Amino acid sequence: RFYFVSTADLLDILSNGNQPLQVKKHLTKLFDSLAGLKFTEGPDDPNACTAVGMHAKDGEYVPFQAEMKCVGAVEKWLMSVLQSMRITVRTFLTEAVAAYEDQPRDQWALKYPAQVALTGSQIWWV
Repeated sequence: RFYFVSTADLLDILSNGNQPLQVKKHLTKLFDSLAGLKFTEGPDDPNACTAVGMHAKDGEYVPFQAEMKCVGAVEKWLMSVLQSMRITVRTFLTEAVAAYEDQPRDQWALKYPAQVALTGSQIWWV
């Protein structure tokens, strides 16, 4: 993901890697359609943050299935963010596909994140 980031942004990310709140402004350049992460600050150190969810560019908020610590090397915790995104979407998708016929489609679509509702609809259509 660092291949498509400008040199100035990359230097800022790497130099502030242990401060997730400083790296947060670069997430839109690293992940498609991600506006930012929702953090809860740790009780001991305000720089040791825990990510609890993600905000999309359109304003949608999706909570992670499990909180994740953003500590250590920036490339490692960014990979953990990616894994959390995948796990969260996969979990929601499994739930959405199973619940598709349980309620009216308009209610079903609004209950899940947009990506999950679109993919679940396509699965049922096929």
